[in-house]
Amino acid sequence: MKISIKQYAELLFELVNEKSNEVVAENTQKFASIVFKNNDKAKFSRIIEKFGEIWDNEKGIINASVTCGERLDEVLIGEIKNFIKLKTKANSINIEERIDKDEVLGGIIIKYKDKVIDACLRTRINNLKAEFIK
Repeated sequence: MKISIKQYAELLFELVNEKSNEVVAENTQKFASIVFKNNDKAKFSRIIEKFGEIWDNEKGIINASVTCGERLDEVLIGEIKNFIKLKTKANSINIEERIDKDEVLGGIIIKYKDKVIDACLRTRINNLKAEFIK
């Protein structure tokens, strides 16, 4: 019987969730042995990626990206985290800040889960152009 990436990831989560460091070390070795024994080592990176998704979901962690034209100060990053927490009821928000002066002339683009909040100047200009063309 073939084990799916999701099944492996769920198993790994069960093996490490709320366990001591010693138990985690022992269980991850056993887990790796199972994956290799089943000749599924090519799936390993995808298993770990899926495990990360499961972990974040179970622990209430949301990963978000913020794209803007220049570096944001810590106060604004904190406000963005609070906004996302209010919208999602998450326990923790991880922000990846991206600086892209070509895409974002001014403003900001926030992405989390399946949501995109595009408050950049380029989008507003393009929306205005589209309205004038109608």
